[in-house]
Amino acid sequence: AFFALSGFRIEGTYGISSPSLQFWFGCTLVMVMDVIFGLMISSILYYYVLPTNLKQTSISKSNIYVLGFGVIIPCCYLLPYAVIDATGIQNSVVRFTLSAPMVFYAFRCVEAMCGFVPPVVTSSPLDYAIYYATPTEFMFDRKSGQRVMAT
Repeated sequence: AFFALSGFRIEGTYGISSPSLQFWFGCTLVMVMDVIFGLMISSILYYYVLPTNLKQTSISKSNIYVLGFGVIIPCCYLLPYAVIDATGIQNSVVRFTLSAPMVFYAFRCVEAMCGFVPPVVTSSPLDYAIYYATPTEFMFDRKSGQRVMAT
């Protein structure tokens, strides 16, 4: 009666469906895979690339660029395509969930190679892994060097 009074005409059959557990399981699995890949790459960068910027190792800058631009960044861009082909993921949201963090990882790799990593996160491997593997931005207190809470 409401639609007849307001001038709308609705035809057809409509209903409410339950949430798809397969979709949520796929999104969760893809995010876990992204974070695990980010943790692996962050450990490589922390132990091989960051000491070069801090002048604490004998690895040359050219080898760092080969590692970053030749191995890590191509993996960041090609791994989502390989996973999508191997698993047959059809859902566009799950594909985006798989691909988006990889772009952040590639930019954070360039950031590490060029020496623009915030000094606060280089204090421990765990701090750098949390900074690198999560596709969110952090704010740091300049005096204490600790992460600032959002609220």
